[in-house]
Amino acid sequence: MKIYISSDQEGVSGIATRSRDGVDQAENKRLQTEEIVACCEAILEFDKDAEIVVNDSHGKGLNLDFESLPERVELIRQSPEILDQMYGIDDSYDGFMFFAHAMRGTLGALLSHVWEVQDLKINGKRLGEAGIASYIASYYGVPLIFTSGDDYYMEEVKELSPTTETAVVKYGMGRYVARNLHPKRARRIIAEGTKGALKRLKAGEIVPVVLPEPPVRLEMRFGDTGAADAACMMPGVDRLDGRTTLYVSDSVRDDYKSFYSQTRLQRTWLL
Repeated sequence: MKIYISSDQEGVSGIATRSRDGVDQAENKRLQTEEIVACCEAILEFDKDAEIVVNDSHGKGLNLDFESLPERVELIRQSPEILDQMYGIDDSYDGFMFFAHAMRGTLGALLSHVWEVQDLKINGKRLGEAGIASYIASYYGVPLIFTSGDDYYMEEVKELSPTTETAVVKYGMGRYVARNLHPKRARRIIAEGTKGALKRLKAGEIVPVVLPEPPVRLEMRFGDTGAADAACMMPGVDRLDGRTTLYVSDSVRDDYKSFYSQTRLQRTWLL
């Protein structure tokens, strides 16, 4: 069994703000690491020979304490200039797990966002980071088998991928406040959910999300016209209005690359 885990930070129990140097960063990293340890140990209890690849996909990608992870785990770390939450995913994986958060604008959800993008749609369907990640995984035939985070994120995942196993480890009470389960309890829930997901995957009960039919239209709405100006430097990107871009392709793989590239280009506007 080969499993890909993308580890963002906002869904971790005990975290309600973005990491800030010298304030809560060390604690946030520890809490994030311990949840991934619980997940990986559960995978290895289910299959001692499992291949596990973890992508440290929050911020600069320097969050997880590598030495705290089980020895069988391989860790993807990247330069922050090219950080990608799904970097390296391909058809060799049996399933992927996404520790993340709800899409931007979700009422009540904690730290909801889609990178710096204000709104993201593919063929008219609004997506969060779980949505765009699930689409690229599904392109390779890999199902989203397990997610952990707040209750609003779980609702989003269930609408997106009804067969995915989910674990609620905290409850959103607003953008910067959550009611968190005790970390030890959260880790037990994650471990149980991970094992349940693997059992259901083996039984054929978890399947990849259904992909949109081509042509695949990616619409991205940015915070201002300058950001959209920068995003339009990518070949093939058109403008729908001052803040909204459009990219059309034959596959979600190309749309995913465009999403990633446009977000990187618009960051030049923020410098």
